[in-house]
Amino acid sequence: MALPWLTLDRALFAVILLFGLFIRWISLGEAPLNPDESQRALAAWQLGSSTAPEWWDAPAYVLALAATFFTFGDNETVARSVALVAGVLTIAGLRVFREWLGALPLLVAAGLVVLSPMHWAASRTNSEETLAALLTMALLWGLLRFNDEYHPLYRPLTATGLAVLINLGAAGITGVLVLALGTAAVYAVQPQGLPSPLLFRVLVSRPLSRSLLPFLSVFVLLTTGFFLNLKGFG
Repeated sequence: MALPWLTLDRALFAVILLFGLFIRWISLGEAPLNPDESQRALAAWQLGSSTAPEWWDAPAYVLALAATFFTFGDNETVARSVALVAGVLTIAGLRVFREWLGALPLLVAAGLVVLSPMHWAASRTNSEETLAALLTMALLWGLLRFNDEYHPLYRPLTATGLAVLINLGAAGITGVLVLALGTAAVYAVQPQGLPSPLLFRVLVSRPLSRSLLPFLSVFVLLTTGFFLNLKGFG
């Protein structure tokens, strides 16, 4: 039976994605958590037990991990599952850049990410790096879409995404810098007379409330752990 939607590049991309999932999932929970992983797991467990976490450098990640523990239980595999899912979604998310990259460059990029030792290790480690990379990539796609076609939801969504990204610790701050420097670089090389850098144009154009309100709301909620057990947070 003919499948008109199943093109060669889609099939190859699916194979690359499944291979990436396999090599990241296999034996995920065999090794015990290292000290850094244990620190994050303990913080998530403490949050779920209504205790102020001892580690709060990446609030958004601790909240996501606490929700995962609450839903699936707490063990080595579950502790690393947030990073695993984010890592695999980062590979899958490359597909949205096909219209800018083209089919062959996209497949090459996906293959390089799948085989990257750093991405492989980050996807198998209880840490926030892959979640920050996924959100940075999603924001980049949103900014490119905004540049092509305006939509009123882009501004509050971008502001919300940045608030979450900042609450992912050093990895999230790095993502914000990548977005800011990238849009500034695009502005520097584009012909004169075109609009200001994209990231700033999305966030700073009036009325500011469309960006400022969702940013501050999400930032405060995440930083305070949704106001759960404020004593000891900070």
